[in-house]
Amino acid sequence: MYHTAFVSDQLNARARENGTTFEEEVSRFVATWNIAAKRFGDPAEVGAMVAMLCSQFAGYIVGQSIVMDGGATRSTF
Repeated sequence: MYHTAFVSDQLNARARENGTTFEEEVSRFVATWNIAAKRFGDPAEVGAMVAMLCSQFAGYIVGQSIVMDGGATRSTF
């Protein structure tokens, strides 16, 4: 889960419905989905990975699956 405008709108609406705060809803979501990083991702983190993969530093990387889910997936695939 990444902190985007859509996610913000959805969780703010859920917070209003439940009488909670946005932060409480994020914590609940993170706990429910067992996100090891204990937070949502920042879209800039995806951008940084894409920039690195498009750079000279990734010249020897071939055919990889990169999981950027804050540790929610407990396996390679």
